[in-house]
Parts: sequence; C-alpha cells; structure tokens
Amino acid sequence: DLHFYQGELYRLRAKDGDADKAIKSYRAALKFEDAPPETYRGLGLVMLKAGRKEETRRAFEAYIRLKANAEDAMMIKAYLLKLQ
Repeated sequence: DLHFYQGELYRLRAKDGDADKAIKSYRAALKFEDAPPETYRGLGLVMLKAGRKEETRRAFEAYIRLKANAEDAMMIKAYLLKLQ
C-alpha cells in the first residue's frame, strides 16, 4: 500500500518531476499481487496526462477488469472511448 499511496501523493501534488515519481511508485506497487486496483487507475491518469495513450489504455482496462463496479467506472470507460 505504501507505494500506491506514494504514487497518489505525487500524482495529486503534480509538481515538476512528480509524474515520473508517481509512475515509479505505481509500478513498484504493482509488483505485489495484492496491490489495490486503484493503482491502475492512478497510473492510467498519469499516463493520460503524459499523452502515453497505449499505456493509459492498458492501465484503465486493468482497473475496469479488477473493479468493474467502481464508482468512477463510467468516467474511466469514457476515457477509454476517447483513446480509440
């Protein structure tokens, strides 16, 4: 959980260099099989902002697959439609 929350901190703070730090933290979290599904959402949001469409798509699809009934599922699905 520590890596996930670090990623969230960096993503939300959004200062110079924080996007790279967030990506690194999210990827570290995903090395653990019990990483929260929201890790993929956070990673997708950072990748979306960076214009990395394929990585955004993969992350958002993983999030929806793991948490299909998420409160923000419709928003994530809307992002996915825009990426097509």
